[in-house]
Amino acid sequence: MKMNITRRVAFLSTLTAGVLLAAGFSATPASAQEVIKIGTPLALTGGLADEGKKQQIAYDMWLKRVNAAGGINVGGKMMKVELIAYDYQTNGKRAGQLTEKLITSDKVNFLAAPFGSGHTKITAGIAERYGIPIVASTASSLSVYNQGFKYLFGTLAPNTGMTEAMMLDLRHSGIRVSMVMPGSVDTRFGGDYPEGGRAWALGPDDVASAVLHLLSYPDNALVSRVEMRPSRPPKK
Repeated sequence: MKMNITRRVAFLSTLTAGVLLAAGFSATPASAQEVIKIGTPLALTGGLADEGKKQQIAYDMWLKRVNAAGGINVGGKMMKVELIAYDYQTNGKRAGQLTEKLITSDKVNFLAAPFGSGHTKITAGIAERYGIPIVASTASSLSVYNQGFKYLFGTLAPNTGMTEAMMLDLRHSGIRVSMVMPGSVDTRFGGDYPEGGRAWALGPDDVASAVLHLLSYPDNALVSRVEMRPSRPPKK
C-alpha cells in the first residue's frame, strides 16, 4: 500500500512539473520565486461537501509528502509547494469567482480543478482566459475536453470512450450496450438548491423511463446513445 501511495505522489509531482514546464514556468533566479503556488477551489460545504473534503485530504497528504521530499524538481531546481484552497460552497458561480481570485490576487502558478465535470468546466474556462495550467482529476465528461482548451490537463479519459468501445465489441456476442446521458437531473449532485428551485429539471423517473424504453427495443436494434435534456430550462 505504501508503494502505491509513493508511486501516486511521484506521478502527481512529475505531472505538475511537466505541466509547469510546458506552460513556460521558469525556476531561474530571474523569476525570484522559491515556491510553486497551487490553487484550488474545493466544495467543503454544500451538496458536494463529502467529495470536496476527500479531495482536501488527498491534496494535504500529497503536499506533506512532496515538501518532506524537498519539493518538486522544476528544470533542475527543487521547489517547495504552497497550496491555497477556498471553499466555493458547491456553487458554480462562486467556483469561477474564487478561481479568478486565486489567479489575480494569490498569483498561483497552477490550478487543481474542483470535483466533477460541471464545476471543472467553469474553472477551466477561467484558467484558459488567464493562461494558467489546470489539472482535472475528477472530470470525465466529454463536454469538458471538447472546448479546445490549451491549458487543461485531465487525468481521466472521457467517460464515453469505454462505453463506446464496449458497445462495438460486445454486440458481436449478442450483448447490447447503450449510453444514457441525462443533463440537469433534479438530484443533490451538483449543488444545493431551494425546494422547488429545480422544478424545470429532469427527474430520476424521467431517466428511468428512458432506460425502460431502451429495453423495449427488439433484439436486432441497438440504440448506442440517448442524450436527454430538460425541455424548458431557465434562460441564461
